[in-house]
Amino acid sequence: MYKDEDIGKRKTEAIINNVLKRTKIRTIDREVKEPDDLSNIDFENMNIIVNCADKPRDIEYIIARFCEHYNIPFVSASVGIETGTWGPIYDESNKFPYNNLNLFTHGINGSISPTNSIIGSFLAYDVFIYLFN
Repeated sequence: MYKDEDIGKRKTEAIINNVLKRTKIRTIDREVKEPDDLSNIDFENMNIIVNCADKPRDIEYIIARFCEHYNIPFVSASVGIETGTWGPIYDESNKFPYNNLNLFTHGINGSISPTNSIIGSFLAYDVFIYLFN
């Protein structure tokens, strides 16, 4: 997925250029601290938001508030040195659990390739199943 010439590029840019050339993917490169930071982005015809941002610590809560307002399904994933998480996909039938926010405020200190690959594969599988079922 990555080549030597990808060093210094954003992960999303490298993946799109190397793997997903014929897939319509829109990346957003901006700092997000609150839902309003996403409000001036054109999300028309968007099928799902895949959140893989590392910060701020409450990024999943921020994304959830935004997606709920615009009725856009979303999923988050994160990896660490020894662990990783992905899912579930939140939508109309599976609402984000705002009453348990401490589940969604962990920090990431680093990651390694095997963990990234495993979590990324599971995440991609779940998104494809969600979109094409």
